[in-house]
Amino acid sequence: MKRIAWICVLLAAPSSPVSAQQAAPPAAPAPADKTLKLEGLRLDVKNRRITIDAEVTAPTTALEFLLVRSGGKEYESVLRSRVKGSDLHAALLALGLMPGKPARWIDQNQGDPRFAPPEGPAVSIALRWKDKQDKVHEQPASAWIAPAGRKKVNMPDRWVFIGSQFLPDGRYWADVDGEIISVSNFASAVLDVPFESSNKEALMDFVSNAKAMPPAGTKVEMIIEPLAGAENSPHARVMIEIDPFGRLRLDGRPILLSDLREWAEQFIAKYPKGFVQIRAAGKAIVHDVEQVRMELRLGGAWETEIIRLPAEDAVLPRTPDQLQRQLKWWDNQFANAQDLIRDPAEDAQAVLQQIQRDLQVLQATQGLWEQYAKNLRQKMETYKASTQPAGTKTQDKPSGP
Repeated sequence: MKRIAWICVLLAAPSSPVSAQQAAPPAAPAPADKTLKLEGLRLDVKNRRITIDAEVTAPTTALEFLLVRSGGKEYESVLRSRVKGSDLHAALLALGLMPGKPARWIDQNQGDPRFAPPEGPAVSIALRWKDKQDKVHEQPASAWIAPAGRKKVNMPDRWVFIGSQFLPDGRYWADVDGEIISVSNFASAVLDVPFESSNKEALMDFVSNAKAMPPAGTKVEMIIEPLAGAENSPHARVMIEIDPFGRLRLDGRPILLSDLREWAEQFIAKYPKGFVQIRAAGKAIVHDVEQVRMELRLGGAWETEIIRLPAEDAVLPRTPDQLQRQLKWWDNQFANAQDLIRDPAEDAQAVLQQIQRDLQVLQATQGLWEQYAKNLRQKMETYKASTQPAGTKTQDKPSGP
């Protein structure tokens, strides 16, 4: 999150609207004569073009990806690169694009859940390389992809910016898994195809088109350009985080609950199909979560998703005062159980299990440390004896375990 925000500041491109004092969610930044270079990526702001340095792989199975990070799932992708997914995300933000929504299943009042394909600002992807005679070739990325089997499938002529996600520990999902541009529907990717494409191995739609591809190891420039109107896509996704004290952060930046309704009005005015993920800490109370959802709906943002994080491991007391404070805190938890997302008995059981684990670790390490101290003492005495002049008495050995 910090890296993406830093790159956007560098390019004067806001990552998302935050406070109600802002006039509206930001429009695309005006083109500037800037080129930003990152590992494996060049961003040409003036010409609205992203160039990624990549290399042809030799996929051995059905395709899941067009591009992965080097060392990742290269056997399921036609290209690899040293670029980070978070850097590509930041570059797309700098061109005024907002991340959309990954493929998902939507519950319906009646009947089975409905599949919703990936949605978001659309981009074109072209591949450029030189052959052994230094002749330059360029093809759309879809030319390197072929249907798997004989069934008729959609062929991608564009990709959409779905934006991966930030994991609970703050890491960017695409950086962790190395999944950057997919041809099967992976929520972890930065870009995905805009239609249903199974990520189940037996049902995958695509294989590599070896006839169109240069040999494995060939250096390739991947050229990504927003399609006309991409910055005005009605789809956008933001995340609101709620901590155990009810404090809010919108895409990593603080926002007040009192500002949320006005922000939602501006957000939906700019992105009519906007989507808000609400990520609540394990110990956030139900009231705070419902207040956030209510303010969003009053502002017109009806499409929301609540993600409840598991409770983090408790910090065990180390002093009598800490013990008493912890016990009083538990009294309050049990007294107000109806206001909590999680049953406090579940959290208490988790702490008891943690205490048991820590006790087992202490018991297991006690003998090890005693043996360590014994051996270290012997080595110290041997060393001292070897360095003292003959006839000199050794000092009393130090106290210790």
